[in-house]
Amino acid sequence: MAKRAISTRQRQPSDKGLAKPPGAPPAASRRPAPLLWAVLRGDDGLRCRAMNAAAKRLFAAAQDRLDALLAHPEVIRAAYQALREEQDTILELVLCGAQHTLDISPMVAADGGAEIVINIQSQSDGTAADHDLLRDPLTALPNLAAFSHAVTAALTSRKPGERLAIVLINLNRFQSINEGLGFDIANELLVEFGRRLSEGLADARLIARLSGDEFAALVIGRDANFAQTAARVMHERLRAAFSLAGRVVHVTGSAGIAYASPYTASSEELLRNAGIALSRARREGVGRSIVYHDELRARAQSEFELEADLRRAIENGGLDLHYQPIVSLKSGEVVGFEALARWTHPERGPIPPNEFIPIAEACGLIVPLGRFALESACRQLAAWSSAYPRRAPLSCSVNVSSMQFRDGGLADDVQRALIGSGIHGSRLRLEITESALMTNAEIAADLLLDLKGLGVGLSLDDFGTGYSSLSYLNRFPFDTLKVDRSFVHDLGSNAESLKIVHIITQLAATLGLSVIAEGVETEGQLAELSALGCHYAQGFLFSKALPAAEAATRFLDVDAPFACHGAAFMSHPDS
Repeated sequence: MAKRAISTRQRQPSDKGLAKPPGAPPAASRRPAPLLWAVLRGDDGLRCRAMNAAAKRLFAAAQDRLDALLAHPEVIRAAYQALREEQDTILELVLCGAQHTLDISPMVAADGGAEIVINIQSQSDGTAADHDLLRDPLTALPNLAAFSHAVTAALTSRKPGERLAIVLINLNRFQSINEGLGFDIANELLVEFGRRLSEGLADARLIARLSGDEFAALVIGRDANFAQTAARVMHERLRAAFSLAGRVVHVTGSAGIAYASPYTASSEELLRNAGIALSRARREGVGRSIVYHDELRARAQSEFELEADLRRAIENGGLDLHYQPIVSLKSGEVVGFEALARWTHPERGPIPPNEFIPIAEACGLIVPLGRFALESACRQLAAWSSAYPRRAPLSCSVNVSSMQFRDGGLADDVQRALIGSGIHGSRLRLEITESALMTNAEIAADLLLDLKGLGVGLSLDDFGTGYSSLSYLNRFPFDTLKVDRSFVHDLGSNAESLKIVHIITQLAATLGLSVIAEGVETEGQLAELSALGCHYAQGFLFSKALPAAEAATRFLDVDAPFACHGAAFMSHPDS
């Protein structure tokens, strides 16, 4: 046997999940490589129990190297030391002319026996290759395989009175960061978040990166809400801004929590439950944590079935558009409508938009749904033009989702809808949220210019609620600002909301933009908006969204459908 150089060191607790062999490149730049592993049992000496395909390839022509490795007295000593002290040990040695770094981890096997996992990293001829199947190559945290194994082992070795839970957290808008700032910065974010989690959850049994932007913590405790406490820490680790390649990035997360019951036997069940809770947290808004319960699984099953039904409805024409009037606050006339998707399920009846729209967004159906809305709205405008030739041309507003914006086919979809219906582009308005623009500002600017080239109007939706509304007005060719309903709702009771709406109307006047207030429900709100110089309004005070035929009967067949609100209209400064 060749001369051997041997050293051992124990990993410090704060380095859990982050240790790298000497000479390894920084975590952010490590490349995925063929991974080698060997699972060994520490009962009757060391013997190989299993290995992956890459390990078989490594030792296929060098069985003597594997035998020498397993029989090496320092390897056996380090393995038993790791078992005895319940702490990872890293062993470095030169064996058969090759440099090896062994990460030796003690675990409890599913049958309760003591098990050793050896992650082998080999360095030969000065060229390093990653051989760690249980490590995420980017963050150096344990990966899904390691996490699943650790959860199963912890489940089988629970002590009386001890509770076990896992917390999943992923980053909101990570895809936008990836696309807008680039993969390198997104990877830096993942590495830094992994480091923050490891520091903030030092008492966790294991921190892991499972996939993409999803991280997990295995936590054990006796308190009633110990996993919620861990989730709060995970959210707190995101609050401080990330400084990445000279950029300041703010990130939020969503978390799903699953507690193990006395009967939970597998990591798969616990991960599935936490995943269901995470999906619910993402739908309920940023920064949320949801604890799994059985009702969530039933709801997830129902949503899965609803997704299949929604797909069929879109393909077979099972959706409708309803139209909410947009009213001029100067004249009281209906100048247009906002088109809103509605779905009546053949068995369940009407499905609220706040139920089926998130499903459409989650599974990618929002793009064909949006295409349907564009085409249907344009056809309806053409039909109204034929039926009411003496009326001033009506406009119709259609919401555009972030996914449609990223899809790359929005301009083509709009052009097809305009050509197919024969209407002029100026009669179509697209309502776009800031979240759609934040994906990639340069791509967004080009797309908006393409849309303006088709003659369509552009409205910035929910204005005043985002981070960078003013910068968007300077960069992008919007025609209209839509005042968010939250400001309108508080007009009569909140002086700050009144100031905000006043500032918006003044800003719009300076920039030559029109203003639409949404969510108008009371005469008092209408009077305040009119006095502030708001141009248009919509809301339940005038009407909810109605089917096309009913909307025409109520608002197009009569000359002054909102004459009863004349006093408010007369208070408009332009009246």
